[in-house]
Amino acid sequence: TDAQGQFTILSAPVGKFKLFADGSTSQRPGPWPSLEYDLVTIAGQNNTIGMPIFLPKLDSVNKLCVTDTSGGTLTLPQVPGFSLTVAPGSATFPGGARNGCITVTPVHMDKVPMVPGFGQQPRFVVTIQPVGTTFNPPASMSIPNVDGLKPREVTEMYSFDHDLNAFVAIGTAAVSEDGSVIKSSSGVGVLKAGWHCAGTPATASTGDCENLSVTISGPLTADKDDSVQLTAIGAPDNAGTYSWVIDDPMIFSIQGSQTAPTLTLKATGVGKANVTVTHTSTSGRTATNTKVVKVSTKELAATGWIDGTVLSYPPGQNSLLSIKLNTPGLCSILLADWLIGSRTNIFSDIDRQYANVFLIKNSANGLPPDTIDPVSFVAAGDFRAFVRVKAYFEVRNGSIDPSSLQASVQVAKAGRTPDPCPLSPLSFAPQDHPANNTLGVTSSGDAAFLVVEGRVGLEAHTSHRTLNWPNVPLLQSSSTVPWIWAVAAFDKNGDPKTNVDHQIFPSYKVYVNNTLAAPRYTQSPLEQFIQLNATSERRVSDIH
Repeated sequence: TDAQGQFTILSAPVGKFKLFADGSTSQRPGPWPSLEYDLVTIAGQNNTIGMPIFLPKLDSVNKLCVTDTSGGTLTLPQVPGFSLTVAPGSATFPGGARNGCITVTPVHMDKVPMVPGFGQQPRFVVTIQPVGTTFNPPASMSIPNVDGLKPREVTEMYSFDHDLNAFVAIGTAAVSEDGSVIKSSSGVGVLKAGWHCAGTPATASTGDCENLSVTISGPLTADKDDSVQLTAIGAPDNAGTYSWVIDDPMIFSIQGSQTAPTLTLKATGVGKANVTVTHTSTSGRTATNTKVVKVSTKELAATGWIDGTVLSYPPGQNSLLSIKLNTPGLCSILLADWLIGSRTNIFSDIDRQYANVFLIKNSANGLPPDTIDPVSFVAAGDFRAFVRVKAYFEVRNGSIDPSSLQASVQVAKAGRTPDPCPLSPLSFAPQDHPANNTLGVTSSGDAAFLVVEGRVGLEAHTSHRTLNWPNVPLLQSSSTVPWIWAVAAFDKNGDPKTNVDHQIFPSYKVYVNNTLAAPRYTQSPLEQFIQLNATSERRVSDIH
């Protein structure tokens, strides 16, 4: 332009095109916005825009800087009642950046380059910069009620859509109880930076200019592979058309029509997706609403139990050993000897093997059913290890984000050991491993997991050492006892990993939504397990 801001484009093309005024090239101090205009040129004519191009100086002092993990609220000291709240990780700046600064500048109505729709003359208009920044979920906005709407009155907020070249409704807003501000309704707000205002369309004799809104009803949570139905209802005009959009097709797939009032979704991943519906009334007006729908995993459980039916006594033990072990009272005395380090009645390796089989076989568990009630199952306590988890997480940059991992169901419990001696009502509490009940994400980011890990209680450590590791000092008995574990895990798509990572002993069953989901994992030979020691463990760093 020249010094007065005048410009002429010679040999301009003929037809419909966009004219851009790039404020970043201005030589004047301060930041300036860029504007675009739809223009139709006619050959041989002096084509004008029909109005001056006014670029308001942007407010660079009051700004809100956000990141993928931090948000905030921007207010304007010169405009009491205005606020823009941006949730952490909700802003995507032009070019795809998740970090940046947002500014808001009030603009006088006579300097707004676009004509508001429906005969409106709003008294408060702002430009939110940088233009093209999107907000998901929408940024909540409050503005001063300079148009004098009544307390609790419902109106609409508008945003200029450059593709449609018109102000369009972005959702409803309500006047506060004291009538001072207009605040966007829950779940709606600014979707994309640019020009925004609020106000009620001009009164008319028809219903075309009444407030138009659209609500979404239906469940906002689901489990992986479930179907969800959402229904949109426009008000006061429910007639017209509907258009649904999902921002993350990895979380949901649309089943059937995207243009019907009711939308059916299939949960194909774990995480959250923004589901947006746009309702276009018979008069051509539009209203938009967005809901965040979250998807969790199915419920995954695994139990470890000792299967006594597959354990066989070795032949050839001394008869006194078998008599004492199978006699009430004498059995307890014999175990007491082993607890203090005395190998009473253990004269051969066959005796040692026989004693081990007796202790394990007579403290074995019942066979878990193929369908379980997990609460009553845990209450009964007839297991050596039990883990149950249902999780929610989000995948970012191809990996599970550990900060997003949550468990709506989390149980990791080592079971008690019944007293193997005949007629004894006693049982022994387990010892938990430090990793027990750890909810985490693998170092590769490919899986989320919950681990259960424990072993027989301290009372049995000495007898185990006496029978199987007599050369280990008595005070180091715990070093001879291996751990048992099971790791319930989901891949980053939210699918349960039914090939559960587990110790070689005991047996294991795996359940998805409380129903058996994999063949039984049969325990290894008892002697193979007994030869392990405390270094046989599953540390969190070992889970892949």
